Order: sequence, then C-alpha cells, then structure tokens
Amino acid sequence: MPSERHFRAFARRAIQLPATVSTPADGPKPARLVNLGLGGACVSVSAGLDVGSVVTLQVNAPNLWDPLVVPATVAWIRWEGRASAHAGLAFNHALLSGLPALVELLVAYRYD
Repeated sequence: MPSERHFRAFARRAIQLPATVSTPADGPKPARLVNLGLGGACVSVSAGLDVGSVVTLQVNAPNLWDPLVVPATVAWIRWEGRASAHAGLAFNHALLSGLPALVELLVAYRYD
C-alpha cells in the first residue's frame, strides 16, 4: 500500500519565540512563533490576517545577532476562539535573503 505524502515539503521544528508579523496595510503586529521549517512557519496571532496576504515575519532569537526577517504568504488561518488564531505562513524563497539566518536558527533548535 502506498504511503500518504505529507503536505509539507520540509519538516517543522516546534519553537516558542516572540515574533512580529507585518502587512503592508496594517504594519507590525505581535505574534508568537509556534513552529518553523525551511518552507514556512506557524504563528499565533491576536490580530486577523487574510489567507493569501503577503506578510513579513520577524523573529528575534537569542542565537542571532540580527532579527530573522522572512517574506511569506498566509497559507491558512485557524481561529482559537475570538481573540487569537494560528496562521500558517509559506516562505517566499525568491525573496528570502535571510536563508543563512533561518538555517542557523533551525540548527540551534536541533532541526532534523
């Protein structure tokens, strides 16, 4: 029997770090990084985001000199009550200049 293929191309690592999600229209909003991989991330946010909107994820990690700044698109939203949601972000690798910092952060959290 063939195995089912997971919908992600890259594995994710559970990481709890403060983050900021910015949209061109609304500016930066506080968020919390839930998991992170080479292809994307999940963040917990209190402000609404729209599926398909372009965002910038910024993460301040203790092992990085500068914040990790990653362009992304909102792939999905799952509301956790009225005040918060989890949002799946797909990274835009064509615009990703911070790939070395992303890899450094993943290595620090023992990315497999």
